[in-house]
Amino acid sequence: MFSTFNSFLIFLGAAGFWTLIGLPFARRLLPAPLAVFAAPAFGWALHSALALPIHRLIGFTSFSIWAISIAALAGCIAFLWTAPRSQTPFTLAFLAGAMLAASALSLCIAVAIAPKFDGETILLSPAIFDHSKVAMIDEMARLGVPPGNPFYGGQDAPQPLSYYYLWHFSAAELVLAAGINGWEADAAMTAFSAYSSVMLMMGLSVWL
Repeated sequence: MFSTFNSFLIFLGAAGFWTLIGLPFARRLLPAPLAVFAAPAFGWALHSALALPIHRLIGFTSFSIWAISIAALAGCIAFLWTAPRSQTPFTLAFLAGAMLAASALSLCIAVAIAPKFDGETILLSPAIFDHSKVAMIDEMARLGVPPGNPFYGGQDAPQPLSYYYLWHFSAAELVLAAGINGWEADAAMTAFSAYSSVMLMMGLSVWL
């Protein structure tokens, strides 16, 4: 069963986590007006690109996801604490307002792909791509990484998935870490993707 509340909570948790992961690196690599806005995208890219090969080596389980995430978060917070203090031109109220606006827009996008319930009927979005994403997410949550192709089963060995699946891997992390299903993780990751993109574009606009 799909829960909008679960997707919303996981989106908030993922956005906060990847922002904290990316912030110390964004502050060192980008101008001060842009760093906070680029942090979610930086954090997701850095964490996911490093977590995937680690999970291929040690296994892809709820325990390993939590262990790697806690270690990464602790390291990044320590890294942020030692970062040079750059003066940001924005007030806390401005940053909070920008984040709320980006979140509201992102959730509107996520709602569009979420299953809708009408009595005993379930209505799905017409875009088949969202259905295929959920299949890949659930495949990784069940069987780990590297993923097999969820569309070709049978008695033989699973066929490898020939596709770029880093985004789907991140959603599968949310499934195992939070105990949600693939549809909820897909909606949460869609909201986060929109949120990080909107934040980055706002930061570029203000900086330019």
